[in-house]
Amino acid sequence: MPVVMGAVVLGAVAAAGFVVATGSAGWAVALLVLGLAAGLLLVLPVGGADVPIVISLLNAFTGLAVAASGIVLGNVLLLVAGTLVGASGTILTKVMAAAMGRGVTGIMFGAFRGGSTAGSTAQSDRPVRSASPEDVAVQLGYAQRVVIVPGYGLAVAQGQHTVAELATALAARGVEVVLPSTRWPGGCRAT
Repeated sequence: MPVVMGAVVLGAVAAAGFVVATGSAGWAVALLVLGLAAGLLLVLPVGGADVPIVISLLNAFTGLAVAASGIVLGNVLLLVAGTLVGASGTILTKVMAAAMGRGVTGIMFGAFRGGSTAGSTAQSDRPVRSASPEDVAVQLGYAQRVVIVPGYGLAVAQGQHTVAELATALAARGVEVVLPSTRWPGGCRAT
């Protein structure tokens, strides 16, 4: 994979040089195809929770493309707007990656380090903590404040009504329940 990606990038650089030198439409089409291949090879290996980070990074790239168009066309408005979009998208990408405890380069180029880890039988040295429903119930019963942050899994499982019932039961016991999200249907905000 790294060899193919390197060959595609070098081919794109060479095609860009020929486009500038000759102005040939054929080389421009070759550059377009190689750019598409490079983009696909860069994005396709990324999966799971890293996809929003990649989308944010691609959004930042569109801003940089608009800024470059502003430079070429001599249009200050395109330059400023593209710079703002590119900068804000880059900041958002870095913040999202930091919130996940990952680096942007690790997300984008992680597939080049090795093969897939799907189906791996290697043991991890990270501690695993498991809890039964009874353990969680005891911990919630003794809690003074519970923060419930609904996520994608809750939405897919259609669990907002169950969370609302849990929040109501905890509030009845005098536990302060905080539900920071208000976007969930079904009266999930029960406090």
